[in-house]
Amino acid sequence: MDAAAHTVYVTNIATDTVSVIDETTGAVTGTIAVGAGPDGVAVDPAAHTAYVADGGGSTVSVIDETTVR
Repeated sequence: MDAAAHTVYVTNIATDTVSVIDETTGAVTGTIAVGAGPDGVAVDPAAHTAYVADGGGSTVSVIDETTVR
């Protein structure tokens, strides 16, 4: 979660995506394709970046938060 931006990121392991949710309204504002088996998200609010651990592919996807709002 990026508290300053009121944005929540939720992994969808079955579809290899991350849902972007507006914390204020609860609306899904976007869906982003990431690597295989996403199973964790870390957010750096200062850099406006979300990092998604992709367990199925042993990779990390990097999301520029400024492009998904």
